[in-house]
Amino acid sequence: MKDLSLYIHIPFCRSKCMYCGFYSVPVSQMDGEEFALLQKRYISAVLKELDQYNLKNGSVRTVYIGGGSPSILGIDTVSVLLDGIAGRLGEVSEFTFEANPGQIDAEYCSVLLNHGVNRLSIGVQSFNDKELRYLGRPYPPQTALEALAAARESGFSNVSIDLIFAIPQTCKEDWQAGIEKAIAAGVEHISAYSLSYDRGSRLYDRLKKGEITVIDEETDRWMYEFAIDRLQEAGYRQYEISNFAKTGFECEHNIVYWKNTGYIGIGAGAASFYNGARYHNPDNIERYLKRIESGGSGASTFRAVSGSDFASETAVLNLRLRRGVVLEEYKSLTGMDFRDLYSGRIDMHMKNGNIEQTHAGYRLTREALAVADNILCDFC
Repeated sequence: MKDLSLYIHIPFCRSKCMYCGFYSVPVSQMDGEEFALLQKRYISAVLKELDQYNLKNGSVRTVYIGGGSPSILGIDTVSVLLDGIAGRLGEVSEFTFEANPGQIDAEYCSVLLNHGVNRLSIGVQSFNDKELRYLGRPYPPQTALEALAAARESGFSNVSIDLIFAIPQTCKEDWQAGIEKAIAAGVEHISAYSLSYDRGSRLYDRLKKGEITVIDEETDRWMYEFAIDRLQEAGYRQYEISNFAKTGFECEHNIVYWKNTGYIGIGAGAASFYNGARYHNPDNIERYLKRIESGGSGASTFRAVSGSDFASETAVLNLRLRRGVVLEEYKSLTGMDFRDLYSGRIDMHMKNGNIEQTHAGYRLTREALAVADNILCDFC
């Protein structure tokens, strides 16, 4: 396969955020020596798993190192990881590294840049102190601004931030102020997500116990619509339901997911879609390490994807993109005709004003974006 994308999961974090449903291990209760040894062992396993794919130099187009919190790795450890990737893959088109405020400075950013990382994604989440405390983020808003300044000082010209809206106990004015601060920061890419209550997160547990009053749907939708309008006005094009970018700064790696083409996931908890099958590595560091260190595969589950499943997955993921389903690309990838497969559902949603026809295919209308999940279920 050509033009693959590679995801590497770093499952360590300083402390588990309230809303986090991803696999991660807080290291706050480990002593420094214990964590240093675990980092070294984990990075060695990641590179060993990468070797199992025998990827040729130039076969990978994008790399994304996410977590957890990759920036919790020490400079020496992250240098070993990045050197290992570069030695195996050579130069890639887009190389993203996730970082958290309070964990990076100009020196750390320079190390990343000098080792081939050309895109920095900073998990700001909010510029509001009250919201950060509610989310369990252990830093004040100023720390996020300092991280952004460090990225610029080191020479990064492609910086993305994440923002969360519809946080309980906040209001429209809080979200407006946050969007304005993001625009003023001058970043190239902004992801804006409504707060989710993922099973397995502490926030989910609190919700089930009745300890949380969720933001009402009307306010949630208002916040989303405000983000679309204000960011577009400021020069950020919405290219996916939750993602906005200045021209030329769309995230190439994530577009691979939405187009439903091949990618490889490395590390504990990582997932892959490779050679027509979906793989998943165990959500447990020790089990993952044992598999790799004994010479086995990282993947603990395997599922071949049938033609009909692939067609459905591709339809749902493509419709998340603002360009929607491109008919020629869809048929080339799945071997099926989108209109033939979904004619009834397309007609229904066009009548309801949820889907519109483009010169190349079909996409969600602007009005449908806020309720996209309900519509996409009809294409599963």
